[in-house]
Amino acid sequence: MALEPFSIRADAKTMEALGRIAAAMDRSRNWVINDALKAYVEDHVWLEEQVARSRQEIAEGKGIPHDQAMARLRQHLASWTP
Repeated sequence: MALEPFSIRADAKTMEALGRIAAAMDRSRNWVINDALKAYVEDHVWLEEQVARSRQEIAEGKGIPHDQAMARLRQHLASWTP
């Protein structure tokens, strides 16, 4: 897989933290940035797929009405409170 160059600008605090992360992992800052970018893209693609699937289910009449969803959420949250 060929890598394409790109550049970013980040504040000094972020770059210092990035350097510490890279050193702790015995990796380059470039590797850490690529790893983080890949994770972000994978998460975003997954989220887009979930939204598309949910929209399709709603279009097919498989969704839960808002008031029922909120009632379930309230019930679930109530079970967490002491």
